[in-house]
Amino acid sequence: MSQQGQLDSGGSTPTIVETLTGNTGGAVGPDGANNINVVGDGTTANVAGNPGTNTLTISASGIVAIEFTEDSGTAVPAGGNVNVFGDATQGSVTSGAGDTITITNSDATEVQKGVIETATNAEAIAGALSDKAIVPSNLPPVFASPFPIGSVAPNTGAFTLLNVDNVQIDGNTISTTDTNGNLILDPDGSGTVNIAYATENAVAVYGASGALGETSLGTDGQVIIGATGGAPDFATLTSTDGSITYTTGANSLDLSANVVSTEWRVITDATDDLEAAVGFIANRAAGVTFTLPATCTVGDIIRVTTIDAGGWTIAQNASQTIKLGANDTTTGAGGSLASTANGDTVEMVCTVTNTNFLVLSSMGNITVV
Repeated sequence: MSQQGQLDSGGSTPTIVETLTGNTGGAVGPDGANNINVVGDGTTANVAGNPGTNTLTISASGIVAIEFTEDSGTAVPAGGNVNVFGDATQGSVTSGAGDTITITNSDATEVQKGVIETATNAEAIAGALSDKAIVPSNLPPVFASPFPIGSVAPNTGAFTLLNVDNVQIDGNTISTTDTNGNLILDPDGSGTVNIAYATENAVAVYGASGALGETSLGTDGQVIIGATGGAPDFATLTSTDGSITYTTGANSLDLSANVVSTEWRVITDATDDLEAAVGFIANRAAGVTFTLPATCTVGDIIRVTTIDAGGWTIAQNASQTIKLGANDTTTGAGGSLASTANGDTVEMVCTVTNTNFLVLSSMGNITVV
């Protein structure tokens, strides 16, 4: 600003301005041309002079902020400076370079607040990422695509106990927790319940402490037979005396009783030899003498009766004897049984191979010699 002549202060007597004083720096006097320059810094303020109107116009360069309003509170420049700081505990920091201030937000971690990207449904289901967050909208597809429990262990280790309604899984034990609760395996539709170690077509049996085992594989016609103190198993039925015949097939067993019908012979000769499984009828007025078979198997049955008053006599071979009640015949050829009236009858069984016979039943008064 040039200072020439007098500066009218509005009074009746002109006042000469000798100096100008700013906020700082002290009083400034005119130069040799009696001029004081009033200029802006060219950055924040400009001064424009108009000699025609004797006017100086001071204006800001662009827009200069003199106050900053935040979400909370208001910041006012101090010494022409406003500090812009981040909050490291909240995961934000600032940096300045040239005419640029950069605000950076840290990634969130288990120990640091910050920003984090949300997972897609596919990423949430996979469960393999540690730098993305699962949000509520991820949960329906995650639960619709369940992963095996225990495939992702909790912080303290693998799952050791699982309770679902009234069913508990603890170690190798699956049990019910409600009083007298049933444990039901119910596959859908044509599904089956499979036991990995089971042998196809074997029959399940329980062992000690309820351990589930299985029998050996049965063959055609075999049946499961118990054993005292032992496990039941498949076995083939047999008939020791051959009285039962078994015909086996796939899932079938036919039993036939071998009924031995006694053959009856009417004897009119004076003598005849007895045979096992044969009945003899004496029909001779002078009587019939029958002789025991020289060879006979334990269990063989012999029957003798008479339809004539002559009756019958049963003679013996060497070393043979017959027991009738408390009486025994004389051993050998000297012993015998004899009828005393028409209709006398005896039924005998061999008790010792070839030698001993026992009267099972008799009718009449039998003579023992």
